[in-house]
Amino acid sequence: MYHPAVYPLAGRVFCLTNLRSGTALDLAYTGKPGDFRMEGHILHMEANQQWRFIESGKGYVIQSLSTAPNGPWYVTARTSTEGSEVIATPFPATWDIQLDKSTGAYRIFWPTTDLVLDLHDGRAEPGTRIHLITKKRDLMCQLWKLIPQESPHAQNMPPAGPIEHTSQSDSQPMVSETVLVSEDRDFVTTYRTRTTTTTVTTITKRARIWSDLSSSETDGGSTAE
Repeated sequence: MYHPAVYPLAGRVFCLTNLRSGTALDLAYTGKPGDFRMEGHILHMEANQQWRFIESGKGYVIQSLSTAPNGPWYVTARTSTEGSEVIATPFPATWDIQLDKSTGAYRIFWPTTDLVLDLHDGRAEPGTRIHLITKKRDLMCQLWKLIPQESPHAQNMPPAGPIEHTSQSDSQPMVSETVLVSEDRDFVTTYRTRTTTTTVTTITKRARIWSDLSSSETDGGSTAE
């Protein structure tokens, strides 16, 4: 039975972990110029394990957040045949993403086929290849858990500048009166002194200015260079 992806995917960033091994879908550099492929690696949530889902027709393009040269890079396959290696190229491919309701994980299909992203034998060893294999209902190595991620650009973005907010409150005036009476032979004199006190409280909040944080991005497991 066909179950469309019901999790809000479009425009969001996820890490994908294999339900069998617990390892992550990782953009791995093969050592050949411009040659990247998908491998299973220990989850570290760096950029080469983060993937943006871009709506494309009835499916999704899967884009790497890695700063690899000549990017952006997209998940695709060398061919649309059984056993084909899953790779990354600058050319987007659309995937059919379907929810498995019994596990809450997802199968990622090559469109109009029964071929899905499969972690080879479900192995947990770093560097295990990922390829297209015909869907088999009970194979956990064909199911992927989506872990939502914050945008790394938003996380590292420093404040635009000091932000100041001032609020003011006025209390009701307090009135006090002093009466002094003096008498002499001819007059009775009354002195009235009225004092009005108004309290004004001003609160100013100023954003703390942090120094910019600089961090060098290093990818564990495989490295996207």
